Formats: sequence, structure tokens, C-alpha cells
Amino acid sequence: MPQTELIPAHFRDGACRMAAALRDVDRVLVSGHVNPDGDAVGSLAAAGHILRSLGKEFILYSSTDLPQYLQFFPLPGTVHTSLEHLPFTPRCALLLDCGEPHRLGRELAQRLPGLTSLNIDHHLGGDGMGSLANWVDPEAAATAQLMAYVALAAGLPLKNELACAVALGIITDTGGFCHGNTSANIFSLCARLVEDGCDLTGLRDDFGFLRVVLGVEYAVRHAFALQELRNEFGRFDGNRTHQHGLARGVQFLDGLHLFTPRPVDEVRHVLADHGAVRRNGGHFQTVDLGEFH
Repeated sequence: MPQTELIPAHFRDGACRMAAALRDVDRVLVSGHVNPDGDAVGSLAAAGHILRSLGKEFILYSSTDLPQYLQFFPLPGTVHTSLEHLPFTPRCALLLDCGEPHRLGRELAQRLPGLTSLNIDHHLGGDGMGSLANWVDPEAAATAQLMAYVALAAGLPLKNELACAVALGIITDTGGFCHGNTSANIFSLCARLVEDGCDLTGLRDDFGFLRVVLGVEYAVRHAFALQELRNEFGRFDGNRTHQHGLARGVQFLDGLHLFTPRPVDEVRHVLADHGAVRRNGGHFQTVDLGEFH
């Protein structure tokens, strides 16, 4: 079966257009949005693997570097955080998971008008910012899903590091296959990744568990703030006086990714509902703050 036949009909034209565009460029700067999440990083990695397979020179770039919880993920090159002293002068920019120049970071946004550019994204809000080619498709659950179809259109197998890069993006933006954007196309694509040897479950567990560990470390470093947060919740009575404190508390919890009613010196269980817990047989793994003293 030709590789393009593996691409759902809705996505086939866009994937073929972008694969053709990538064949016509070289010396490519690959970038996602600032403060990249798993989809931006997975798309960045997938693009690097695709470009390498096509015999292209490329540079991976992120002005804010990768978050600590994604440092474990192997990439096909060094991620540069500055456009100064690059190994070569880029001729083209491949912009991923981002539809607005300012979200690339100031340095790249200022240089963008002088570069040929391609844009692949799945967010609502525009038709793309690429000067050469654009593929913006909100029906995709993740930009990494689109990158998988570009790889297939380029005749590349979805195996090994490329498959893991695609999986990382999909796991992130589907919430570990729990969000409403987890479509039949996602399941079909992931089934192919698994058939070709991608350890999808292991990657999801490693990704989630590392976020838990970093969240616990954050709680240790900010134990006083966590205790104050609990106090704030304890005082909240629904009146306007305490609404600001509650809003700050919710914002804190959103960044922490865990909450426990126990004292701050011991976290025995992390909420399983967050999908950030490794299963050991039929049990959830527990985390003790004493491990991080």
C-alpha cells in the first residue's frame, strides 16, 4: 500500500503539500512556540527526523529552552536558545504548533520577515504565517499528528524516534487519550505506531510520572507557600473578600499539578484523576517527600 493511502482523506492534501515544500527547502530553522509543551517538543523532534531523512540541514530552536519535565526526551539535535552563533545561516523557518509570530519569541519574530517560512499548526485563529506554505487544521488533535502525516506523504516509515516524537505530541494534547479530541483517526494512527514498536504506554507513564516528581520537588521548595495556600482555601467562604486569594490558589495548583490535604512534609498519594501516576500492577505508585530532602 502506498504511504499516502495511510493518511486519512481529510488530511491527505495538506500532508502532500507540506512534504513537497520540505523537499524544496534546506538549511531550515525549526521552532515551536515559547514555553513549549509536549506537542511542540514532539513536533519539533518529528520535524528534525523528517528533515534528516530528506537529507536537509536543520537547526532546532526554542527561545525559552525545553521545560524540565521534557528534558528526558531524546531529540535529533541540540536545541538552540539564541539565534546568535548558529552553525549555519538559516534560509527557511519551519514554524510548528504556533500561529502568531510573537509566540515564537521576540528574537525569531523580528527575523521572520527575512526568512522563507512554512507553518504547520492545529490551533484555531488564522490561516498560517508561512510565506511559502501553510497547513493549519483544527480537526487535528495535535500538531504532531499532522507531522506524522507529513512523514507518510514524504514516504517515511513511522518507526523508532520519529514514532516516539509523534506519540509524545499526541499524548500531550489528548490528555493521555482522555480529551474529546481523541478521534478515530488518533486511535488508528497510534495503533500503527504500536504495531511498529512504539512503547506508547511506557512513554505516557514516563511523561506523567516525571511531571509528578517535579511537582513534588516544587512542593518541597515551596512548602510554606503550599501551607499558606491550604490556609487560604480554609478561610474561603464564597464572599468577595476571599475571591482574589482563591484565584491565586487555583493558579498555584494549576502550576503544581498535585494537591494533597496531608501536611506539607509528606505526600502519600497523588491524585490518579490527573493521569500523572504510574501504575504498579493494580496499585498506584506513592511518592514520599522524604526522598527529595
